[in-house]
Amino acid sequence: MKKKQLTVAIQAALLTVAIGGVSLPAYAQDSSTNTSTTTPADQLVITIKDDGSVAITLNGDEITDISTLSNDIIQSLTAEQVTKFPVAVISGLTSEQVTALNADTLPGLTKEQVAALAPEVVGSLTTDQIAKLTPETKGALTDDQKAQLSEEQLAALAPPDPQPDAEPDFANLTAEDIQALTAEELQAITPEQVILISIEVIGELSVEQLEALTPETKGALT
Repeated sequence: MKKKQLTVAIQAALLTVAIGGVSLPAYAQDSSTNTSTTTPADQLVITIKDDGSVAITLNGDEITDISTLSNDIIQSLTAEQVTKFPVAVISGLTSEQVTALNADTLPGLTKEQVAALAPEVVGSLTTDQIAKLTPETKGALTDDQKAQLSEEQLAALAPPDPQPDAEPDFANLTAEDIQALTAEELQAITPEQVILISIEVIGELSVEQLEALTPETKGALT
């Protein structure tokens, strides 16, 4: 095998995940076709044992201290991989490693894993990373961890503001649309809105629906 071929073969097997004894490619990059990405130089294997425990090995050596992993490997982790890390291991993440995590990886963190992170490590999360945490994981943050967050980071913890429902296009309401309106929705229709509704569609209103309209809105009917 030529030297270049050997290099490509090694790179293609650099990072794998082993599940139930079967190794699956987790990260492979052929630098001969893409020179813009640095391929991790170590082999990481995550194995789920029969008893449900997880073993992590790097070049054949078991990893119990996650801080020994390079930022290149940390950055290449997927949400599925991160979920499998034992709490005792994930709790060893350093601030530098946390910032190296891809934001799309954060949904993979469990509430138990996040609660185990050192407060200063949580304080290193970017707003994009915090926004990617699941609601359950955000709720698991401790007071000590939240104390390390800036106002901008705390704002990223809040759920997004609900978008107001779009106002119906009254001029294009169909008979089916207006028949589906509840008494409360009909009562909210203003005189300015009701005059936009076609006469044909107004004619589809039931007696009960007409009674739900306010006196002002009824007076605007032509």
